[in-house]
Amino acid sequence: MATIRAGRLLRKGLLVLAATLLLAYILFPFAWTLASSFQTNEQLFQYPPRIKPADPWFTNYYAVFAGKRYGQEYQPNLAATWIPPFVLWIPRVMVNTFAVGFATVFLTIGLGAPAAYAFARFDFRGKGTVLGGTLVIRSVPIVAILIPLFVLMKALGLIDSLLGIVVVLTALELPFAIWILREYFSAIPLELEDAARIDGCSRFMLLVRIVMPLAVPGLIVTAIIVFMTTWSAFLVPLILAKTQNSMTLQVVAAMLVGERDVYTDYGLINAVAVVSIIPPMVLALIFQRYIMSGMFKGAIR
Repeated sequence: MATIRAGRLLRKGLLVLAATLLLAYILFPFAWTLASSFQTNEQLFQYPPRIKPADPWFTNYYAVFAGKRYGQEYQPNLAATWIPPFVLWIPRVMVNTFAVGFATVFLTIGLGAPAAYAFARFDFRGKGTVLGGTLVIRSVPIVAILIPLFVLMKALGLIDSLLGIVVVLTALELPFAIWILREYFSAIPLELEDAARIDGCSRFMLLVRIVMPLAVPGLIVTAIIVFMTTWSAFLVPLILAKTQNSMTLQVVAAMLVGERDVYTDYGLINAVAVVSIIPPMVLALIFQRYIMSGMFKGAIR
């Protein structure tokens, strides 16, 4: 009996240890990024490592949003006062990133919801082929179509425009939205729709008053995931955006790395990284109940 109990305690202890190591492995990069964002280069490379943040601790965040060092004017011979020019673009490109994210979500849900409902409720020739085709399109790596995509956008005059980025990202996210929402619409009892039709409800009003309200959790989950994916999109904005008028935060953050060969401000770069992950993280925390519910429903089906 004592041997069995000891074996159970050992297995439980090993599971706790494995979970702790896995959690540390996942969280360490975020913890290091957050801690580094509060320190200057000199403090990051000093030995022994410094735990206390820089003084003032918000110096890197002040530089990100104010475009200059806190309490210091630029001096050509003093690297610590230098600000990469791209940092001055950050307030503008953050607005661009939000605009691209919300517009892509609006178009993806607006086009994907009716399409998903049609796939869930109607039978037509080639339905399986079309549905499978959307999945094949979604599985194609974006790198494989970048050149033809650039040529097409150039022919349409959509290079260096937010509209061009939104159009491409919507096309990429639409298959995902259709597949997710199709599962939600399929789960809605058909008897509810039949009863509404008997009471004289048109197909459009049926969709607006009966189907969509019941599919709100699925719409929210899809919208959040599309926004988070769009917010993190890098290759498409990198190829299509040429100036700060259409660049997104991810592109500018990448441009900061190695922007100046002789001096790379790691604290400043990490501050930009923290700023870039806050919006999707806040959304995930606010709507975590819907996200978990959607993931479990998708797994069960």
